[in-house]
Amino acid sequence: MNINKLSLINVIRNPVDTTVSMILMSLGVAIISMMLLISSATKNQLESNLGGVDMVIGAKGSPIQVILSSIFHIDNPTGNISLSEVKKIVDDPLIQSAVPVSFGDNYKNYRIVGTSKEFPDIYSAQLKSGKIWSQNLEVTIGSSVAQKTKLKIGDKFYGSHGLGSDGHIHNNYDYVVVGIFEQSNSVLDNLILTDTQSVWMIHSNDILENQDKMITSMLVKFKSPIGLIQIPRKINSNTTFQAALPSMEINRMIDLLGFGISTINIIALLIIVVSGVSIFLNLYNSLRKRRFELALIRVYGANKLQLMRLILQESILISFFGTLLGFAISRLTLVVILNVFVDNHNLDTISLSFIDSEIVIVMLAFIVGIFASIIPVYKAYKIDAIKTLTNA
Repeated sequence: MNINKLSLINVIRNPVDTTVSMILMSLGVAIISMMLLISSATKNQLESNLGGVDMVIGAKGSPIQVILSSIFHIDNPTGNISLSEVKKIVDDPLIQSAVPVSFGDNYKNYRIVGTSKEFPDIYSAQLKSGKIWSQNLEVTIGSSVAQKTKLKIGDKFYGSHGLGSDGHIHNNYDYVVVGIFEQSNSVLDNLILTDTQSVWMIHSNDILENQDKMITSMLVKFKSPIGLIQIPRKINSNTTFQAALPSMEINRMIDLLGFGISTINIIALLIIVVSGVSIFLNLYNSLRKRRFELALIRVYGANKLQLMRLILQESILISFFGTLLGFAISRLTLVVILNVFVDNHNLDTISLSFIDSEIVIVMLAFIVGIFASIIPVYKAYKIDAIKTLTNA
């Protein structure tokens, strides 16, 4: 007797009850799966975008805003800082490198960043074609910028003022694309890089000639941990600048993200538990209706263990199909999100492939299936074939 085939037939022939149980299971699985995928992508993105930057010097304000604007490029800066004054700080022998960052314009929502040629080194960026900018108004663009805007080497474009799409266009100066970076899976993929002088030139009408040159921030890397201990405290206490530490702020963000995801996952776990109750009710009610059928199976040669296995497999099959459906729903939902939020470049790195942490979901669904079947399995074991057929 083929117990595997029979268990599958029993699952299929109760479409309403089976569908309800599967949908409940799939919803819980989909929510947890989606949270794991987003959490994994976000954590990887946060870590890859740090690029070894130990400290960001910016204008006074929220430290997390300084980090988000200067490293992740997803917020407005807290203000500008004097280049000549900040240079006095970064001349410290404890500092290995200091890379200036200036921005305030965009092209099709991709930020135009004025910086030095050391900026690509932060992300170990390699050129796909062309070269690094060498003159004013030359730009080297990230791989995502090239893909989404269709810009290629030799193309010219105008930047828009501000970080949104509604700023006025600086049509007095046009940028020219001279290079395209290889994909680095970092924020660099979504940036347009040029020299700092280009940013000053385009905004020359807004800056007095005798005014000190300003930048948005400075990305700093230390030679040793001693610098990390001494210099940030000195900057925050004795200057008008702010020293923000990316590692500290990122840990705070991950903690906040983890708290939110944990809350959502608890709700999803409750849904999965409800699905387990639904599977139990499905099997229990089905068992009451099928007592004569199960008794016949015993008569035709199946032993009690095979009967128990039949009920157990039905429960596990419902959990298994519900889990597969949940994984499919989570991926489909993320595809919809990625298509709807096409302008949110930070969602581009979410992978839809199976990740190791999702194994826990499979194990959880398997355990729920087993627990949901315990009482029905016991009832199947206790069926007296002779008595059941006699009373039929």
